Amino acid sequence: MAMQSGFIKRIRDIMRMDAGINGDAQRIEQMVWMLFLKVYDAKEDDWELNEDAYESIIPEDLRWRNWAKTDSNGHAMTGDKLLNFVNNILFPVLKGNDVKDGDAVLYEGIKVTPDTPIKKAIVKSTFEDANNYMKDGVYLRQVIDVIDEIEFDDVKESHAFGFVYEEILRELQSAGSSGEFYTPRAVTEFMALMIKPQLGEKMADFACGTGGFITSWLGQLSKQVTDTTAQKQLDDSIYGIEKKPFPYLLCVTNMLLHDIEVPNIYHMNSLKHNLLDYTDDDKFDVILMDILLPDTNGMELCQRLRSWYHCPIIFTSCLDDTDTVVRALELGGDDFLTKPYNHKVLLARIMANIRRVQMDAAEPSVSGYHCAAFTLDSNSHCVEKDGRSIHLADMEYRILTLFIRHPNTFFTANELYRKIWGKESLGDVRTVQVHIHNLRSKIEPDPAKPIYLKNVWGKGYIFRPEGETEA
Repeated sequence: MAMQSGFIKRIRDIMRMDAGINGDAQRIEQMVWMLFLKVYDAKEDDWELNEDAYESIIPEDLRWRNWAKTDSNGHAMTGDKLLNFVNNILFPVLKGNDVKDGDAVLYEGIKVTPDTPIKKAIVKSTFEDANNYMKDGVYLRQVIDVIDEIEFDDVKESHAFGFVYEEILRELQSAGSSGEFYTPRAVTEFMALMIKPQLGEKMADFACGTGGFITSWLGQLSKQVTDTTAQKQLDDSIYGIEKKPFPYLLCVTNMLLHDIEVPNIYHMNSLKHNLLDYTDDDKFDVILMDILLPDTNGMELCQRLRSWYHCPIIFTSCLDDTDTVVRALELGGDDFLTKPYNHKVLLARIMANIRRVQMDAAEPSVSGYHCAAFTLDSNSHCVEKDGRSIHLADMEYRILTLFIRHPNTFFTANELYRKIWGKESLGDVRTVQVHIHNLRSKIEPDPAKPIYLKNVWGKGYIFRPEGETEA
């Protein structure tokens, strides 16, 4: 069995003799695209068995079973012929390009449309940025033979491959300046254990890397699967985006190995996706966001999100100065958690924000509310004031609707915190003060001298719909 005979070492020793492989990062990438085709071919065996008239997106001659395997006589494509096939036929077609001889099309590049099933579309997205680095067809043949020894229908061997996958990740992280960071499996397992996912819930990882946290999430949910309906809920529970081609390739391969037949993993940059293009199907219950992001600032992203989306946003950051916390909340954040934090506290904050949203949904509608100061549009979360439409941040909207439903009623800062954030303030009421300040700037004629949303010493905040000049 390949898994018991130094799988990684055997491949490494062969590739070291090939002049085209420059360093560990290229060696690992070379190995993984071949593993993907091997795994995908094994999954297609299952799909052909379980689906009527299944048709592969890969042209028949280019499927792993028809070019990588040795024939019954022990013969297989090798040398320059193999190298030419991989570089000039296999890769162009899987990238979506036609292979021609003059004007004649020998092989059509695979085509992906919005109607293409995800499990077929991933082939093209996987190979869009993949590369064949090997320059010696004989060594390439030897690597293919080692990979083809794996039998994924052998339960023990398929399970053993999980350990090989972990070894690939460890080598990837240590691949010099070309290496990638991956979160240790113990950490992702702990995170999933603390979150305690339930069937029917969905998770999104917008920089999912090689799929470590997704895998741990699936591991927790798999314990709850008792029938085909539950299995479908598990399959539909993940959504991942990865910008870099190599981690994406590893992630998709990982999902296939975990029997996720429709891996909702997309090869793109989530931070460059036009937020206005997201639909209700793309929305989630809560967003957990760092401030220091690779390609943008978390506060800027939060501000863009708040222009159209109203789920809770919880900031986590190693930045803990007052100005940063206040700024994050001013721009639409619902909560702020300073790193390092206890994961139980994080889970409690997430669940509290979700409960608060659910409680808001059960409250009577305030759509079209009108008072002396403004008119409220609950659909757009805007107030109409002096002929202008002013957008309210999510927490500002929730505070205002609480006051609208309870006019002329005093609320202390601690009471507001408990009602709006769903938990005790523990004496820190800066969050409430920041949002009240921002709300006044949008509804009061003169925020420095409020007449609608007032603070009475010893009693708390009160909303006077008709306004007053004295408490």
